[in-house]
Amino acid sequence: MRLIFLLFITFILFLSGVCHADLYKYIDENGTIFFTDAPTHNKYVKIKGTSSSSVGQDKGKEVKIKKAKGKGADTSDKNRNTNLSKDILYKNIRYTAGKHNIDPDLIWAIIKTESNFNSRAISPKGAKGLMQLMPAVARTYDVSDPFNPHQNVEGGIRHMRYLLMVFDGDLRLSLAAYNAGENTIINYRDVPPFSETEGYVNKVLSFYRYLKSNKSVISQ
Repeated sequence: MRLIFLLFITFILFLSGVCHADLYKYIDENGTIFFTDAPTHNKYVKIKGTSSSSVGQDKGKEVKIKKAKGKGADTSDKNRNTNLSKDILYKNIRYTAGKHNIDPDLIWAIIKTESNFNSRAISPKGAKGLMQLMPAVARTYDVSDPFNPHQNVEGGIRHMRYLLMVFDGDLRLSLAAYNAGENTIINYRDVPPFSETEGYVNKVLSFYRYLKSNKSVISQ
């Protein structure tokens, strides 16, 4: 925890020095996150909303944030808490979503669409758990066991919060990025013309609107 805290402080100090420059992010195959204002290859993606003003002597600075690996985590089937009732699951979602200032009903709609509340779900592309986290995303948010509902929900909520920040609160674009990847949305500058992604966005938003107009959330 101390390592993560120190890395977080380092990142904040970095941002304070380059907040007027174009910022770029890159996540490598090990889940290590790199931030820079002078990308060295085309895998870096510009973080939307940053400006192009000069940063003087800080130009070219790069910060690397490597997530600390959990120690002693037991991910065996017998220790996985994968059978939460919907009542307990919603309470967990509401608590975690509150920490990250995101609507729990939106997360409920995403889970309904992604896995239909099956915490052991695995997609053909390798996404896992309630919020169908891809391995790289799981590593980014310290999800050591994507089949653990608590870890999965925490990671998925943090990722959705990040996407909402990147796309300036645009829910359609953020959901499309959750499904197709943020780079795809940045390249298209809109929801891409993929039937899977368009259907996904419409399905989540439809169910989300339904939840907002009905009180019996956990029965769905």
